[in-house]
Amino acid sequence: MLALKFSIFLLSFAALMTINITEAQEINYRYHLCQNTTTFVRNSTYQANLKILLSSLAFNATRNDINGFYNASAGQDIDEVYGLFLCRGDVSVQVCLKCVKLATNNIVELCPIEKGATIWYDECFLLYSNSYNFSSLNQWPVLYMWNPYDITVDVQFNQLLVKTISDAANVAANAPSGEKKFEAKRVNYTWLEYLYVLVQCTPDLSKDDCNRCLNLTLSKLPICCNNKKGGRVIFPSCNFRFENFSFYNVPAVVPMSPPPLSTPDVLLPPSPGSIADGKGDGSKSMWIKVGAGLSAVIVVLFFSACTYIMRTRTNLRTEEIGNIQEDQLLHLAGRATVGDDYSDKDIQGEVTSQDLPLIRLDVINEATKQFSDENKLGQGGFGPVYRVRNTGSWNVQYEQQKCQSSKYGPRS
Repeated sequence: MLALKFSIFLLSFAALMTINITEAQEINYRYHLCQNTTTFVRNSTYQANLKILLSSLAFNATRNDINGFYNASAGQDIDEVYGLFLCRGDVSVQVCLKCVKLATNNIVELCPIEKGATIWYDECFLLYSNSYNFSSLNQWPVLYMWNPYDITVDVQFNQLLVKTISDAANVAANAPSGEKKFEAKRVNYTWLEYLYVLVQCTPDLSKDDCNRCLNLTLSKLPICCNNKKGGRVIFPSCNFRFENFSFYNVPAVVPMSPPPLSTPDVLLPPSPGSIADGKGDGSKSMWIKVGAGLSAVIVVLFFSACTYIMRTRTNLRTEEIGNIQEDQLLHLAGRATVGDDYSDKDIQGEVTSQDLPLIRLDVINEATKQFSDENKLGQGGFGPVYRVRNTGSWNVQYEQQKCQSSKYGPRS
């Protein structure tokens, strides 16, 4: 809760500071012009219409949707009066309102009976007249102003100035209809100095009229500001200014610049060096694939080796158990194996399997007591199964084979 209160306090304080800074900002008067060719009588209908017009201009200066520009008229026929104001494109609504209110109050004091008048400030200008001059290029009255300090004659500076103003004018003129036709630029003149340029048209001008108007002001550059460190040419419909110092609100200007045109991403092939030296993305991808393949092969070989070893051990164990049983049986009879007296081919020339060793019939007869029934355990898949005993504590089972000839034992 304390943190929330503190945050609210900071926000309130920041808002108050912003208001105070806005209110404290000076509105800088520059010049005014009264059109002495036509005048009106005090307390006349024209003067009443002029008051209505100026009140309307001041009231609408509070709006956020007018982009710092508004025009209006009041009255009819010969008593009709037309007026407009234009605030500089970088100033806030509050500063614009303050400037317009100051202009409406001051102009009637400076030009008390003239039917037409114009007043200029750094932050805005305001004019009124008994002639219709809306939405068209208007280049009168014109105001020239210049910096009192000269620069060394420099062709490069003049070229840079003209190019920068022209570039800014092109951006301002291409603004969408009804939006601010305004642009400000800063470019390097030397490694220590900058050139600041600002151009603006009234939003009611067309793209072509804005371009033409700014080109006309640029043509006045040699008249007003030749070899000067700064200057400005101001028409009712457009104006430009340049200086060697920052004279506009930079944070307010930066967001106005249009975003750069997006360019499609182009995928470039890797350079030959990136493949040759193994440092390119394609080389890295190749090594990753090779590594993955080798890993898979190693895993397969490992499991295959494990399976082979397990099967080998199983076969050896089975053979060992068979040999142990055979030795036990022969030991019981106290006789030698068939290998002692017989070769592998002594029975009708047949080759015996080493997995099924042959035992002499007389050894089997003695071990089973001539295949007596008392030693018979049961019937197996290959014939009757007999049990033999010795004086030890273990038993041996023997299954009588089904034979084709009585030479190998009794038939089952």
